[in-house]
Amino acid sequence: MLTFGLVMHMHNYLYGSLLSLAGFLLILLMMFVWWRDVIRESTFSGYHTKKVQQGLRLGVILFIISELMLFFSFF
Repeated sequence: MLTFGLVMHMHNYLYGSLLSLAGFLLILLMMFVWWRDVIRESTFSGYHTKKVQQGLRLGVILFIISELMLFFSFF
């Protein structure tokens, strides 16, 4: 929705900005719900073992490194 909304907005379609706003809000909602579930599983339910915590930490670190490499590849 976000991508199509932005393209429609750039081509001056009638509801392009509304569609891109709805797509952006849906992405924010999904991010909020996902992080809420991760925090609930780790703190209240106690499902995250040390191995899972290390995996989550490594995943975030690898994501940040990949974004840095993408940024440097452009410049």
